[in-house]
Amino acid sequence: MHLNHSLQRDQERFVTNMLRGLPHSFTAPLLPLANAARNEPTVENNKAFRKAATKKRQQYSRKMAYLQGWKIPAKVINTKERTRELAQQLASQCYSDMCEVAEEFENEDFDVSLVATYDRVRELSLLRMPHIQPPLADYQVPETMECALLRLKCEKWWTRKLLKLRKQHLETLEILVGKVGRETSPYASSKAVSEFVRDKEAQRRWAESLLLINEAGDELALINAIEASVANPENARAELMKRIRGIEEHADELGFVPVFLTLTAPSRMHPSSPKWDGSTPRDTQNYLVDVWAKARSTLNRCGFHYFGVRVAEPHKDGAPHWHMLLFTHPADIRTMCRIIRRYFCREDLDELMLRFKNRKALRKKWRKARQRWGLAKHNGYKVAEPRKFYMPFQPRFDAEFIDPSRGSAAAYIAKYISKNINGHEVADLIDKETGKTLGQGVCNVKTWSSVWCIRQFQFQGCDPITAYREIRRVREAFADEHMHEVEKLRAAADSNNFIDFIRAMKTIRTDLQYEYTPYGNAYGEATKRVKGLAVCGITVCTRPHKWVMRRKAQKVGAADKSWTCGINCTPPAFGPSHGQNGPNTGKNGAATGLPHPTPPAKADLHGIDAEAMALLNRGYTVVISGQRWKLRHGSLEQLPDPPHPSGRVNYIVKMRGGSASGKPRAAP
Repeated sequence: MHLNHSLQRDQERFVTNMLRGLPHSFTAPLLPLANAARNEPTVENNKAFRKAATKKRQQYSRKMAYLQGWKIPAKVINTKERTRELAQQLASQCYSDMCEVAEEFENEDFDVSLVATYDRVRELSLLRMPHIQPPLADYQVPETMECALLRLKCEKWWTRKLLKLRKQHLETLEILVGKVGRETSPYASSKAVSEFVRDKEAQRRWAESLLLINEAGDELALINAIEASVANPENARAELMKRIRGIEEHADELGFVPVFLTLTAPSRMHPSSPKWDGSTPRDTQNYLVDVWAKARSTLNRCGFHYFGVRVAEPHKDGAPHWHMLLFTHPADIRTMCRIIRRYFCREDLDELMLRFKNRKALRKKWRKARQRWGLAKHNGYKVAEPRKFYMPFQPRFDAEFIDPSRGSAAAYIAKYISKNINGHEVADLIDKETGKTLGQGVCNVKTWSSVWCIRQFQFQGCDPITAYREIRRVREAFADEHMHEVEKLRAAADSNNFIDFIRAMKTIRTDLQYEYTPYGNAYGEATKRVKGLAVCGITVCTRPHKWVMRRKAQKVGAADKSWTCGINCTPPAFGPSHGQNGPNTGKNGAATGLPHPTPPAKADLHGIDAEAMALLNRGYTVVISGQRWKLRHGSLEQLPDPPHPSGRVNYIVKMRGGSASGKPRAAP
């Protein structure tokens, strides 16, 4: 479009003013619209450019306002390595503060000195790092102050806190600049997703390099134990669905009816809303938890009996909302819904009243949507029926009473369970909110939950799941007569119907048994671990073994390189396969001067010679004529046969009178 000089100058001034003050990272996405406004200054191009530039200026101002209250330099918080260095510095500074205060109160009583040290170190810690709350202590119990001081001078404690703070800080910056949303990356930013995937891969490599060993010498690969637990997404989904199906059958026995609730925070907590006040997904989750706590207290005071499950999932902009499947008595269900609706619609009533004033237009819009649905249904298309979205309270609270003739409650919530775990059977469905398949959004949802530390699934009013998991550890049936109740509970937990376990828990009393260890951690605190289960006064030990983690034995070859830039020294070689001229020769045939290790007395009776001892000293388990031998703390021990060869363990099989094969393989 040809413009005269005056109009061209005004248009250039308009574009320049809209871009003035913005950094390159904010102006780069606006360049196509800016060029269109310069070259084709139509009303539509100017409106589009003005709208996009105004949004970018708002995002930039919000980012700068947020960074003004942030006291950690960007170069420190951007990388994990520098974050760990900062943790080391903070721990050293806290330790120096402790020493100074201790010298100052050297002649005072111990309790007085301890309180003064804790107060001073805690105050200085808050001044240096106001974003991290120091550990709290009870002034009436001096031991808690000692444990708190040990935490403050611990580098690992600071590292955990700072890495968690780093993830949430970087994700907040991505939300502020609009990189979390439908058009960019739903639920979580692309940077957070990439880092989450890298961390998971690193964790898996770490788990694959470790073994679990108990006091009996049994070995199990750590990765196999993880995949067999509920840390496996498929196992977690199966257990959740089994539990939900069980409580649904229990509700049918009681005559309860289900209701499906959707609970959402006010618009000021949604980053995609123009009313957004800067609340993070963690702040929104805390708000939902607080409001539900008030509603739950009122329900309990009124004497309502209910139970169910809650699912927390994100909107496209990262703000969480809840889906709740609750079962209650038919006479109480509407009253219970009114109480919950009253609490969740109490705040920011003006935006709900605006919907009430526009209720006629919303009802008309719903009628047109229903007409389109009826036409599509008449033409043979399978489309979802539009729900009544014209109610004033529906942006915050929505209740749907489930009709059992159209499907079970467990089937109704199955989609929300699968889409937030692994996308089982729903991976190809399109999410209307993001426009992508549910399978593509699973990784983003897991990233969102990990970054903001949001619990995705929680049961309400149900029996704890720990007793169910512990009794399932017992695989063999109890034959004794006095163990009848224990066997009844074990058989119910081992069956495919969770309702059997619920029925058993109603008549059988169970209590978890713990093993307490004084000074069990690095902070001098007493720790406890589950040891078993007490069923009707009878203690059942469900964890008879204590497992420790060990690195997998790595076979050292003659050409292995060291971890430094120095000389790659040849390790001790045993057997003709390591040297070309003999057992005591190096890689090039030179004598190493290293003798064979001397076998213990009477070791030759079992076929353990110097070559086998060399393998034992290097951490291998040597199997000689069906007998398993291992060197522990300098003494030779015979190990029992493993229960199954599932663990990927390095074994050296050696026959009597023969030589070791030199190649590790799985024992039969």
